Amino acid sequence: MIPYWFITGDFLKDRSGRIGASDIPALIPNPERPTESLAGYGRTPVTVWQEKTGRRERDPAGLPAEMGHYLEEKAVELFIRAFVPGKTANAHSRDRQAYEFTENGNAAMFQNKAFRHHVHGMICHPDCVYDPDVAFIGKPATAHGIKIKFEKPFIVEAKSANYWAAKRPEGSVVTGYDTNLRTWQGIPLKHYMQIQFQLALLEIDVAYLALIHNTSNFDVWEIRANPQHQGRLIDLAGTMVQRIDSDTP
Repeated sequence: MIPYWFITGDFLKDRSGRIGASDIPALIPNPERPTESLAGYGRTPVTVWQEKTGRRERDPAGLPAEMGHYLEEKAVELFIRAFVPGKTANAHSRDRQAYEFTENGNAAMFQNKAFRHHVHGMICHPDCVYDPDVAFIGKPATAHGIKIKFEKPFIVEAKSANYWAAKRPEGSVVTGYDTNLRTWQGIPLKHYMQIQFQLALLEIDVAYLALIHNTSNFDVWEIRANPQHQGRLIDLAGTMVQRIDSDTP
């Protein structure tokens, strides 16, 4: 794992001209709807380029994004609680809330456990990073059909979805979730690409996607690094950065 930093100041403003992990799905065509990107909602390579070069304001996130951010903390808490005994999950939530309600703007002052929040490495902002160098959890743990070993760092990506957004349409391999699978094939392709980019930039081998869906259901998937896919994503991001820097459509 490369060194990571804690967020200070206006992280969204700092990354406004760069390609972050959340931008990656907008650069990839949806194989089931070739006129759309994996990101959907009208985001395409063209609109990303327009946003990054100041030609277009990104559409307001709205209530769905607000609720997603609100539930992010809960999804991470449920993940930690499932695999780690004791009060670690409560401590993580307390520290995270304390940071978000302060005006200090320095997340480093609100980190007391191995599960780190509000960190960034390079240009990605994972929801949670487990760092065994801070505190080693101990023996492996199994929950939600997943076995976790704590010797190495990993990422937790937190998501939330309503019933219909979480449900995988029949015949699709791109959208929705498959709760019968616990590997990357069970998650939306856009999230897989986002996570692979994060893993590549942080040089971490594994991530877990924690999902709250249909109000009170909770599931976890394991995503392992795929160097071939990561290389193509980095090339794709590099091409877009070159177009942004040179102001070339």
